[in-house]
Amino acid sequence: MPKTIKIKQNSEYTFKYNMTIGRHGWLRLTPAYSVKLVNEILNCYNCNNLCVFDPFSGTGTTGIVASKKGHNSILNEINPFLVWVANLKIKNYTDVERQKVMAMFVNIIRNVDKYIHKENWCPDIYKIDKWWNRNTLLILSAIRASIVNNIGEPKLSDENNLIWIAFCKIIIETSSASFNHVSMSFKSEPIEYEKDQIINRFLKIMDFIIDSTKENIDGQVSIINTDSRTMEGINNIDIVITSPPYPNRISYIRELRPYMYWLKFIENTKDSSDIDWKCIGGTWGAATSKLLSWKPETIIDFKDLNITVELIEKTNEKNSKLLSIYVYKYFYDMYNHICNLYKLLNNNADIYYIVGNSTFFNINVDSNNLYKKMFEIAGFSNISSQIIRKRNCNKKLFEYCIMANKNNGTARNNTSIYDSHATQAWLPFD
Repeated sequence: MPKTIKIKQNSEYTFKYNMTIGRHGWLRLTPAYSVKLVNEILNCYNCNNLCVFDPFSGTGTTGIVASKKGHNSILNEINPFLVWVANLKIKNYTDVERQKVMAMFVNIIRNVDKYIHKENWCPDIYKIDKWWNRNTLLILSAIRASIVNNIGEPKLSDENNLIWIAFCKIIIETSSASFNHVSMSFKSEPIEYEKDQIINRFLKIMDFIIDSTKENIDGQVSIINTDSRTMEGINNIDIVITSPPYPNRISYIRELRPYMYWLKFIENTKDSSDIDWKCIGGTWGAATSKLLSWKPETIIDFKDLNITVELIEKTNEKNSKLLSIYVYKYFYDMYNHICNLYKLLNNNADIYYIVGNSTFFNINVDSNNLYKKMFEIAGFSNISSQIIRKRNCNKKLFEYCIMANKNNGTARNNTSIYDSHATQAWLPFD
């Protein structure tokens, strides 16, 4: 058990800390961890040119922080939209490119009126009127039409894509959706924004994004779009810092949906559920029904997990069978990830996993100890954990940092994981 401490919500270890910090504030992702957390971990290392790996990289926080510390990094992400965002965040931009983007942006704004009274394309989002007021939606679709007419649809790494990032921010800031808690909610009535209000806000967002590109990314950051269960082609890793999805049936696709629809990364609910099914812990849309027919290729001899799954199923609550399968599949996938991860690491590599527990029908899914057991089975050594914060959605829910080391079974002179590269142990509390 972690040592007894006064546990606080410590929001500085969440996405909220990132919202005003340069490139980290481009796009909010509620499940993301903070720049502060990654900084504190990497501050324990006094050498440069380590290879830092994030197998669930989201919007690229780990890679950008590692770069500023003089390290190289490899980021792995299965969602193509997040890969697109992260590629833009790690790109260095010249003054000429910034000027070009702003000139293009000004031209886009000047031409919005041409599209206001036309029938412009809108995404096929279910009950879209819950998201945006009808008049607001017409203005947003006109802005989008002006963007497409000037720079085309989103591309992989063109600097003009910074305008699309700004568009992502304006669509969410004018929506009625709230993502500040576990269950997404909507205001009773979407707010109607005037065209000048939206344009002025859009301009401020663009200024913020352009200004944030003035600080260069120093280290080499590579982004790979592949499955974190296999991570093919990745090796020679010194440090892993990551926060995988939690076993709480809350999917990233839930929050990313509006961006992905507006930018045509997905076009319908099948697209979103297909992506979510590929993700660990995903159950959006049709992915839920797929769970009922899912069968593991092998059986994990993992007593604590089997007990938890059985307790959930025996509650006989609505969907208890479905959720018991969900929990088993989540840890089955993470176990495969962890076993494959071990093969990619250099000897004496350190790992830091930010994970959260969950509850189903008052049955605790003890992610902290389940993860530690999986790391042990996979061959990791010196496994320990520390509570980072209390999550504000439920008094029984916490976030932990689970730490371990790969040493190929070689005995060490002490029990710390920090005798290869790190100069001190990272703990969020003294």
